[in-house]
Amino acid sequence: MGSGFGPGALFCNRIAEAKDCIAYDLARYEKATASSLKTTADASRGGSAEGTAFLTIALWEYYKVTGDREFLKHCAEGVRPWVEAWLDRDYNKDGLIIDVTEWMDHSRFFLLAYGSSTLYSNALMVELLTLFSEIEKELGNAAASIRYRKEAQRFTSAINDKLWSSDLNAYVNLYQNGKQDQRTASAANALAVLAGVSSPERTQKVFDSLEKTNWRPAGSMTITPLMTHNRSDQNEKIWPWWNALESRARFLNEDPEGGVRILENCAATINYEELPGLIEENLSRNGKSEGGNSFPSAAGSFLVTVYKGLFGVEILSPGMKKISVKPNLPESWKSAKLRVPTAGGHFTITVEDGTTTIDVADKGIEEVAVREGVTVNGAKAVAFEPAEKPVMYDLAPLSPPEIMERNAVVFTENGLNKNSLNIPLKQIGLNELSEINESGYSAVIFPGNAVPAYADNGEDMRKILEAFVGKGGAVIFYGITMRDKDKDRSTKMGGEAGVVEWYKREGQVWNPIDIKTGDKVDSPVRGGTVYWGKGPYFNSWDVSQGIFGFGANGTGVKSTTGHAELNKEKLPIKEVFTDFAVSAPWYFHSLADTKTDFNFMHPQEGETLSCFCRIVNRETHGEYILISESLAENIPPEAIFKILKIN
Repeated sequence: MGSGFGPGALFCNRIAEAKDCIAYDLARYEKATASSLKTTADASRGGSAEGTAFLTIALWEYYKVTGDREFLKHCAEGVRPWVEAWLDRDYNKDGLIIDVTEWMDHSRFFLLAYGSSTLYSNALMVELLTLFSEIEKELGNAAASIRYRKEAQRFTSAINDKLWSSDLNAYVNLYQNGKQDQRTASAANALAVLAGVSSPERTQKVFDSLEKTNWRPAGSMTITPLMTHNRSDQNEKIWPWWNALESRARFLNEDPEGGVRILENCAATINYEELPGLIEENLSRNGKSEGGNSFPSAAGSFLVTVYKGLFGVEILSPGMKKISVKPNLPESWKSAKLRVPTAGGHFTITVEDGTTTIDVADKGIEEVAVREGVTVNGAKAVAFEPAEKPVMYDLAPLSPPEIMERNAVVFTENGLNKNSLNIPLKQIGLNELSEINESGYSAVIFPGNAVPAYADNGEDMRKILEAFVGKGGAVIFYGITMRDKDKDRSTKMGGEAGVVEWYKREGQVWNPIDIKTGDKVDSPVRGGTVYWGKGPYFNSWDVSQGIFGFGANGTGVKSTTGHAELNKEKLPIKEVFTDFAVSAPWYFHSLADTKTDFNFMHPQEGETLSCFCRIVNRETHGEYILISESLAENIPPEAIFKILKIN
């Protein structure tokens, strides 16, 4: 929508059609719940940070063209909850989010479940927050406007702090647990430039770096070096759609020669007589067609770059009452002409031998901001106003919540728990667990993954445990196993990333059940994400509260809090946890990490993930604590309880 299709339609004067597309997309947001983080059964079709940003871009462009304030107000009411939901994903206020999908939905999105924050989605968060600040300002919501501007600044600072590489002289592909993926993603870097993330100095370094590393004769590659975890149509490929975006960034930042070079690559793909004006979807690194031949979003992105980038057209006031025109032509160009259709007529930009003339044939356009020496006919010529210097705010991330002292009990039932892991604490059964909220205990430990689905009176255990955590209690999953992440596409995105296996007692026998249906099953079922299918993205009781993990091959344990008794250099670890599912008010706090054999980052050195963590509610101080089986079997309970302040 906002990546090319919608804005491109507006510059073609297909205003009604652009509005219909925005309204169609908005309707999906209005029907869904923002906390679900997706609007349809396919997460890639709306609801992500990316999708929300591009819808907002299209909406803002439409408002600038039409001045339709009522439509802006209506759309803002529908989008605002989603902006808030995505701000909640920055749960620790460090200025980075983990998206749930993105445009590289055949490859890079598989890395999100590891807790990876991509440059692409976070640059779009800056754009989303910046534009929503403008929308709130336009609607008279000054406090909200300032707040979103502050949050945009937080993300800008974080991207520059954590995603900039002085070795690459560009922004890296992604950031995961303190480590950078030293790949350059051309579209993501261009988005960072266009969103105002990069300084003028860094912008020029980005352009030089992309030219050196990503450019090929047929265009600029999406990403390089090749991502090794998945070889798809988006991995080290050339997409004219995104090349137009890079071209626009170059035009608008004093690199018209580079802008023309990449824009000509885009134009070279318009070579099918039966599909005039439509652009290739994607090319190989050698320029061979590998996708469709009629990609409307690419055509829209191309048009936006011609208008906004090459000819420097910008709308300065709603309804196009005031526009600016600042052509960014290469020095070698002696002449150029562009006719822009508008709702009330058109305007024409003519450049001839260094002289620019703008002829306005639309009575709705009252003023045109231009450079000195430019002739404007049909409207008033005015000088460019200097951009306002942004107010800088002191924005600090949140610290991990303090570990509270607790008195704990261990839940055990014959036939349900494989063992109690020799935990030296009082044991309780189902009856006492059902009354845990009236017990006076502040923590309950479940050895392993098995949890009873219901109390003997039929009460849902999920409600009992939620109420316990809501009152400040801790639910500790001690010695848990995790499922393999790479069985299929669903598990790659966390389809079985939950912790809990639900059981129901029939007589003296505990049977595993599917908690969603209540039906008995042959083997324990785990919940997780639903990337493809009905329901919210984080679609199980445990995962919806931030609990998320998978199996791994890790070596060694290192405390993150200075507890040397946890440090085991060669201990094999088979279970890890990430903050992929966490949203505020929950806070992910790793207490110990392990080095795994996952090698999706460049250079390949193994990725570090948590094997002992807390997911803490900052409002209630309740929490879930996850302790991997590999750790629990090799570290004495007394050492773990000392760290957790369990009496």
